[in-house]
Amino acid sequence: MTQSELAKRIGCKQVDISRAERGIRPPSIELLLALALSFSVSVDYLLTGVQDGVAAEASPAYGNSYELLFIGNLDSPSKRAIRQLARLLSSRSAS
Repeated sequence: MTQSELAKRIGCKQVDISRAERGIRPPSIELLLALALSFSVSVDYLLTGVQDGVAAEASPAYGNSYELLFIGNLDSPSKRAIRQLARLLSSRSAS
C-alpha cells in the first residue's frame, strides 16, 4: 500500500504519513487513532508492537469509536479533560 492509498483510506494527508514514516514528525494522536481503527489494532500495538494484556483488550474498543478521531477538533480544556478521564479509568483498571 502506498502512502497516498493509506492517507486516502484513513482520511489524512499523504504528507502526514510521510513525515511520520521518515521520523521527521511523530504521528499525531488523531493519525494513530485513524491507523488503529483502519487496521483493527490498538494504539498501544502501533506504538510498541505488543498485542497482549491491556493492548489486546483495548483493540476491539476502537472498532466502533469513530468519534475518537474528532478529538483534534476539541478545544484544549476539553482535550485535557479527556486525558484526565483516561488516566483515571486506566488507574482504576490497573488496581
